[in-house]
Amino acid sequence: KFQEERAKLGGVLTQNLLRLGPTFIKLGQIFSTRIDIVPKEYIEQLKLLQDNVPAFAGTKAQEIIETELGKPINEIFDTFNIEPLAAASLGQ
Repeated sequence: KFQEERAKLGGVLTQNLLRLGPTFIKLGQIFSTRIDIVPKEYIEQLKLLQDNVPAFAGTKAQEIIETELGKPINEIFDTFNIEPLAAASLGQ
């Protein structure tokens, strides 16, 4: 029962990290490799953050880039693929 509860809590933690965004996802990814300090039930859930992170729309990425850099995307890059190649918090 104790292990089941830990697994549930690990799932809740993982979902909350996903909701909090890229920086927290990255922290979860780091902790998913730390079997020396994190219980294995949490690790099993946190490992999902390694390769199972939902992507956000490429149009959202374009909007963020244009807002942050103050220019249209075509003035910043020669080409920009609106479809993400992968999603892994900071990797998108």
